[in-house]
Parts: sequence; structure tokens; C-alpha cells
Amino acid sequence: GATETLAKYRPRLVMEMHDPNTTRQVLKTLEGHGYLTYGFSSEGSRSVWRLMRASDLGGTAGVHDLHHVFATIDPDELARAPEPYSL
Repeated sequence: GATETLAKYRPRLVMEMHDPNTTRQVLKTLEGHGYLTYGFSSEGSRSVWRLMRASDLGGTAGVHDLHHVFATIDPDELARAPEPYSL
């Protein structure tokens, strides 16, 4: 299943999340496989990918930053991450 695919192929992932509890669980699973997870977040007048961890999500605060999630093993791939609104 997914666990074996993550361990063997280490794919780059782009996901759209809707449920805070599922989001936390997905981030925990990905982090357990060595993934870095980024949420698309507003910073001033622009939106950027920002490093996010499951532990950053206390209660429901910050969950909206993780509506779109980019996950990768290689931090250099962040430069090639798509903008969520172009997906």
C-alpha cells in the first residue's frame, strides 16, 4: 500500500486537504518516512510554501494553511513545487 510506496519510491506529493484530523495524521505519516511537508500560506500580499509539521497544528489553528500540501524528501525540490491554484 501507501507505506510501501513511500518507503520504496519516495515520491514527491501534492495534496489537497479538507479535514484537520486527517491532515494531522497524513503529516505524521509523511514525517515518519522522512518527508518535509509544506503548506501554502499567505505572507503579506503574496502566498508561499511554508514548512509545516503535524506538531504545528494545535487544535484547529493553522489548518487552513494546509489546505494545499507539498511533501518531498529533498528540500531542493521546493523550488519546483507547483502553485496550488494552477493544479
